[in-house]
Amino acid sequence: MNQNINSPQGNCGQIKIFNELYAHTPQAETLKLLPYRKQPVSREVIRFGERNHHVGLFASRVNQSMIPYESSLERDACVCFESKQEIMAYSSQPTAIELNINGKCTTVYPDFLLETKKQNLLIDIKFSKNAETSKFKARTEALLAYCSNRNIGYSVMTENDIRTAQLDQSRWLTSVARGIPHDALIETVWFWLDQIPKETLYSEVWAMLTNYSSVKTVIAGFILDGHLIVDLEKSINDQKIVRNDFISEGESYV
Repeated sequence: MNQNINSPQGNCGQIKIFNELYAHTPQAETLKLLPYRKQPVSREVIRFGERNHHVGLFASRVNQSMIPYESSLERDACVCFESKQEIMAYSSQPTAIELNINGKCTTVYPDFLLETKKQNLLIDIKFSKNAETSKFKARTEALLAYCSNRNIGYSVMTENDIRTAQLDQSRWLTSVARGIPHDALIETVWFWLDQIPKETLYSEVWAMLTNYSSVKTVIAGFILDGHLIVDLEKSINDQKIVRNDFISEGESYV
């Protein structure tokens, strides 16, 4: 690829359009970091002395808050939720629900509530072997009946749904798309992307942006928000940049 400092590809790691932007608007190079507050939950889980448990907080770009999780599988589910454009928000341990399970009054706590444009869904996260137990199946049947009477969706997600090829791509994107970019940088990145040849691969784009980490953040955000079309079941690096013409630029960068 023939490169010069005036081209979108730049030269010697330098890209003129971003250098000029940073010279004129220095603050455009810096990402704004907002302190995330812990999202409230319907119950707190505290475990002592069990090293096989993973209890922690996930920094959610979608919710702009820290999402509590109770297992490594729940943490991975949060990563996947971040890359699903249909999910507008999600919460952990959203509510306590009283159910009659096998003739006994039982309080259950679904793992997540997903808010989508079409419907809200309660989600339980379980390893497949645990989802097949008779006790959990009875709980699932009771929750399905509860949700169907309230126009709420319900589903169980296992490692087979979560730990797919998409997880690695989503994990990388969420690690890069940290911070809120300056409006001028967002506009400049759009302009720059429009100048790049259509056959350009993401691997080439990342190579061009070695010295422009904030630009990488913006592009990763575009992918997560659906402004750029990417098949997350495949390596991002091997795909070409495709703009989503059915979503507005102003539909906001989180």
